[in-house]
Amino acid sequence: MIYQYKLPYKLITEFKYLMYDNEIGVISYQKYITVQLPYVISTLNFNSSSRQALMTINNPGHMSCLISIQFQINKGILYVTFNLRSQAVEYRKYDEVLFNYIVSEVLKKIKVDVLSIDILVNVGNYHSINDYNYHKTKMNLMNE
Repeated sequence: MIYQYKLPYKLITEFKYLMYDNEIGVISYQKYITVQLPYVISTLNFNSSSRQALMTINNPGHMSCLISIQFQINKGILYVTFNLRSQAVEYRKYDEVLFNYIVSEVLKKIKVDVLSIDILVNVGNYHSINDYNYHKTKMNLMNE
């Protein structure tokens, strides 16, 4: 089952990848995201409605929860879709800051007028890092 939720856009000017309380943010995200940002920005600047403004997160050493991010601009709306194979309940708040930071970085560098932002998050399933947070997973799902 795929769970979806809309994420309100919030400007984030700085993100510490170590917010995840360990090296996962750096190992799984930082080097894959920062290296692909220029490609996404140049693709959107060349053709804002391109279906190819896409990042994939593929770390063979550690299976990342976030697997892809797609950007597209249509009629002044920046559509951003984050696809996660799974999302840890404990890290959702960090994920949302990271997602808004990525969108903020793209907005800062593209040369296309954006009137509004639509962020969609697709989650394959939820999990908990700690067994005692199982009830939070069930409560979280009630919000979708």
